Amino acid sequence: MKYPLSLAGIALITSAASADITGFGGLDPAHWTTNVDDDGVPIGVINDDLIHFTSGAQNRRSMWHNTPQDITAFEVSFTYLASTISASGPRQGVTFTIQNAGLDALGTSLGYEGITPSLAVSIETSTGPGLTFTGVYTNGVIGSSLPVSPVNAFDFQDIDVTIQYADSRVTVHMTDGVNSYDSPSFIVDDLTSILGGSEGFVGFTGSTANGSDQFLSNFRFTTVPAPGSLPVLSLLGISAMRRRRV
Repeated sequence: MKYPLSLAGIALITSAASADITGFGGLDPAHWTTNVDDDGVPIGVINDDLIHFTSGAQNRRSMWHNTPQDITAFEVSFTYLASTISASGPRQGVTFTIQNAGLDALGTSLGYEGITPSLAVSIETSTGPGLTFTGVYTNGVIGSSLPVSPVNAFDFQDIDVTIQYADSRVTVHMTDGVNSYDSPSFIVDDLTSILGGSEGFVGFTGSTANGSDQFLSNFRFTTVPAPGSLPVLSLLGISAMRRRRV
């Protein structure tokens, strides 16, 4: 007589493939913590999954999911939109950040500078060349960034962003539906070493120089199973099935 896979085997396979966070959930305070250090309009919730992150005069903001996530390997995706991009002084834009400084973490430039321990991937707008840039930064230190041409936030289009991390490599993909950009592999120290553990708070920081409106939507954070883990789990389930044959 044959029996189906054990419930334990099914649970392991299902949980390994599921997303840890899907959407912003209206920034429900039971799940998200927000920090604002400016006199502009507060972080706005247009709907459960569309956030008006920065607006008004010079802004510095952050928002963090309250539950630390496994950051050994992950994929994150979201949609970014900027409007009324104005003359820049300090850097302006947003970062996706993973950090272990706490839920009240808020930096200076990009809302990120000074947050440690952390890793951040930025979307930055510069009115000098009128281009959009990305950079990968650690421990609150902002360094050089790369243009993401032909994708450009100045075109006032939704930009879909996908960030992947595994084996100390970060890659960034952006598309506006017509144009696309694929970054080189950014090599960083092992993220568990940077954060001092295998979990961290995930979320966003942002800042504006003179009042750019920046919107975030379609957020998804997924922990990626270690290479080979799914086949192993499948074999565990198959073995359990075989042991129950009579």
